[in-house]
Amino acid sequence: MSKGSAQQYDNFGSNFRNTIKQISNPNFTVLADVFNACNAELWHSRKGINSATSFKVPIINNKPRISEQEARFIMAIFFDRQKVPFSVEYPTSEKYIQKGISPSSARVDLVVDPEQDQQINVEMKTGPVSLKAESKERIRKDIEKFVKEKYDGAWYHTLHTVQNNSITNLCEAYFTLLKDHIEKEMIQTNTSSFDYSVLFHVCVIKHGFSIQRMIRLHEIIDNSNAIDDFMNFEYTVSRNELLSIDFPPAWEVLRNDNAR
Repeated sequence: MSKGSAQQYDNFGSNFRNTIKQISNPNFTVLADVFNACNAELWHSRKGINSATSFKVPIINNKPRISEQEARFIMAIFFDRQKVPFSVEYPTSEKYIQKGISPSSARVDLVVDPEQDQQINVEMKTGPVSLKAESKERIRKDIEKFVKEKYDGAWYHTLHTVQNNSITNLCEAYFTLLKDHIEKEMIQTNTSSFDYSVLFHVCVIKHGFSIQRMIRLHEIIDNSNAIDDFMNFEYTVSRNELLSIDFPPAWEVLRNDNAR
């Protein structure tokens, strides 16, 4: 699949592709490439460059509207091109109390290969996440669905712009909540293992780069230093540019050439 003007840094991601091949679900490789292709489309829409699809991002107040909906529509085009079965707003098998007091079925933003052994539940979010409780609540309910549904999962998060702590805060909030829900689920279900994986992906629009890595959920429980290991990265940005970036090989880092 073409990645448009997205270019991989040569010194990052060497372990990412090896890891993704070792996981028994081949749909992760497809999904990682679809995420990268979607990034290129979103980056192009901001610059007004001709894109690889016929989908046009709406322009509101002279600015492109880039939200979870735009990403989902673009991904659907790429899945269809590759003849990969998918569904959107897919009902969960478990019931949740997310609004009101009565448990009910929730929805998964996008599902790859629904009702098959290789199903992947994809959740999409947009906007910054801080370490404050009310901000973390924006992503907590979707992380709870990841854990309780007991399928492989993927998280695609779009940030319009970043400061030097934006990705760090998002990752810390995400990984901490993920660990909390796994531990809670293991206690409630009296299980000792959690053999599922999650593809974690962040796309930054204005600065034109993305990061992604695989997470084996059992590693979060088995390794007491797992979250610190996941957070072992550095980057610096100015108002408009990515100035420097240093991520371990477990992360794949892509950059939009046209953002420079």
